Amino acid sequence: MGCLMTGIIMAGRTGAAFAAQLGTMRVNEEIDALITMGIPPMDFLVLPRMLALVVMMPLLTVYSDLLAIFGGAFVGVTMLDLGLVDTSIMAYAERHRLPILTFDFRDFRATSSSHGPWRLVLDEEQLARATRG
Repeated sequence: MGCLMTGIIMAGRTGAAFAAQLGTMRVNEEIDALITMGIPPMDFLVLPRMLALVVMMPLLTVYSDLLAIFGGAFVGVTMLDLGLVDTSIMAYAERHRLPILTFDFRDFRATSSSHGPWRLVLDEEQLARATRG
């Protein structure tokens, strides 16, 4: 979700800012002056902005994802009276007795095995229900 929100914000804000600045430069005949001096406007005006955007988008995405995680934990702890341990998926699954699908890296081999690296972790009651019916 963070990458989608960051992309929308960057497309709107940055795209509008780039278009406004380049439009102003066109009206003031600055782009024509660059062409007259022999400087290609795409290389001089557009390329640095696009390179900066390509470099910053992954960093802004990670930043927005981290803020979302900490914001969700803050709301869970302060408003919903959850502990920090209670906000994890594993704690939720164990509390509500849900089966948990785990990945075991030690069983990850190039050869195929009967179960592969994925395991379904069930407690005793879930295991009894699964074998009965």
